[in-house]
Amino acid sequence: MWEFENYPEGEVNEMVELYVERGLPVDDAQTIVKTMAKHKDFFIDVMMRDELGMEPPEPSGKGLPDHYISGLYCFSAFMVCGAVPLLGYVVPLKFIDDKDTLFAISCALTAATLFLLGALKSKFTTMPWWRSGLEILTVGAATAAAAYLIGWGVERMVEHMGLAGDDDH
Repeated sequence: MWEFENYPEGEVNEMVELYVERGLPVDDAQTIVKTMAKHKDFFIDVMMRDELGMEPPEPSGKGLPDHYISGLYCFSAFMVCGAVPLLGYVVPLKFIDDKDTLFAISCALTAATLFLLGALKSKFTTMPWWRSGLEILTVGAATAAAAYLIGWGVERMVEHMGLAGDDDH
């Protein structure tokens, strides 16, 4: 929306290019896109679908502004999905006391959750469920690995600098 309001000719040109790539003659694509661009909301909805592969958001109809509802969903998802790695340690703790096994269980639960979230995301995009699942799993795994490596590196630096107390070892 911001791009259309601040740089409409760029958005129009992108849509024309998209329709030409799909096989429309340039003149026809320009006529169609320029006609759509006269109707801002319609153009943005079409642009979201055709250019970005996303469905435009629908009003919640729940009495609260849409951004509050969206924030509530994000917070709830973060709380539920963010608890999954911890469950890998807490639930089997009574039966397993090997840290490496608990870590592996936590990683497996987290990977399954990431894949499931990606598969669910495919309901809102044009990507197949399995590819969307793999994409989110890959991004999540890379992010987790980076965070783990940064933490490991900071721990090593602290130890090397002698800042860690003897009771930490």
